[in-house]
Amino acid sequence: MNNFKFQFEWMDGGPPTKVAEHQATWCQLSIVVDNVVVTRHEDRRLQTVKQAVMIPLYPLAEWVAVNWWCLLNEGGNRRPENLRRFSQRHNLRYAADGYSLPSLVMEAGDGHVVLEWKPISSPFQHAAFLEQGGALMEREIWLLEIRRLVESVLERCQSVGLKNTLLAEEWQAISRLGPDEERFCQAAGALGIDPFGISEQDAELVAMVGDRLLPAESELGLDFFSVAALGQLEAQARWVVDHIATPSGFEAALNFTLTDLDTSLISSPWEAGYSAARRARQLMRMTSPVEMLELGRLAKNGPDKFMESQSAPALTPSQTQIPFEGLVSHRSEAEFIFSPKGKMRTDNWRFTFSRAVYDCLVRAGKGEPVTLLTKSHRDRQRANRAFAAELLAPSAGIKQLLGKTMPGEEDIAWLAEHFGVSDRVVRHQIENHRIATIVT
Repeated sequence: MNNFKFQFEWMDGGPPTKVAEHQATWCQLSIVVDNVVVTRHEDRRLQTVKQAVMIPLYPLAEWVAVNWWCLLNEGGNRRPENLRRFSQRHNLRYAADGYSLPSLVMEAGDGHVVLEWKPISSPFQHAAFLEQGGALMEREIWLLEIRRLVESVLERCQSVGLKNTLLAEEWQAISRLGPDEERFCQAAGALGIDPFGISEQDAELVAMVGDRLLPAESELGLDFFSVAALGQLEAQARWVVDHIATPSGFEAALNFTLTDLDTSLISSPWEAGYSAARRARQLMRMTSPVEMLELGRLAKNGPDKFMESQSAPALTPSQTQIPFEGLVSHRSEAEFIFSPKGKMRTDNWRFTFSRAVYDCLVRAGKGEPVTLLTKSHRDRQRANRAFAAELLAPSAGIKQLLGKTMPGEEDIAWLAEHFGVSDRVVRHQIENHRIATIVT
């Protein structure tokens, strides 16, 4: 399913309020995602379950407009120190303005949007929201719906003579942007910054990086800004630019290509990654899913030896300031230079190198001479992480070796050692493929 709707019905004669915009946009609202009514809640006053909430729609529309560029571009930038502010820009509960809205996080990638909702209640409100779940939505479907919400509220306000609202000002400013201004707003939004509220000094820095070093509209620029931090922006950009100018690292020559694999019709980025990984293991004649992958089967010029020379237990402090896992300079459909951000543990090196392999096999033929490996939720990053996980620790192999439905931490550690990956990779494979329930 790909169904996302704000279903609302305007109500005349809402509760008295001094805010004219609230009075004008009082409505009955239900939010539906893939036929799940996310607004389903228990009304604790009446002790009954309802599908819709009664709220003014203006605060929600204003929140969408004010956070527009972050909503569209800030996917996956959830650094621990940024988590609360990220939620304020992406979680509908922060648009409630004292009324009742569910906890619904909207996190946009370049082709898809992840929607996640969970039960939430407050002792100060009568509505206790009940639903929990998640969905992957096509970006265009989601974008059309949030745009419809804003424009419907604007029309409602204008119909009662409310024309000079903050919402109208914000929406007009967004609509009047030229191409150069829009690129700047994309970069600022990806950084989690309101492009209309940024300081002049920071604006000059973002513009300099986005215009001269890493064009914000390019795939490389979008990947960069989706994980960069404003405080280290120039240094992080220089790391990328320097590695593009003088590539250093492992020069990989792969033993096969995936020219016969078409991932364009696959429904999600991770399914594209899984499919490519299974095809790659077939081409390497790895008939058993429990077999550990030696990296020499991927590339003919000794990645295992290079990995051993680069192995280290932890990153240095300077490396922790670089928010990228590595950079891939593509030479052909089977050749690339892999530049990791620094020395790393063997299991991390294997995983990150495998992500670089995916970028070469699937993306290099699409006119991208350089790609970044990041932790963002952009589609290519999701796909190459899924590829690396399924290539190194196949879900079928984990299921075959596990032999139980409720594994513990010792089982996960054993599987991780067997496949040469981190515990985290095994855990994600078990959870994402619904192989078992992990006991903690």
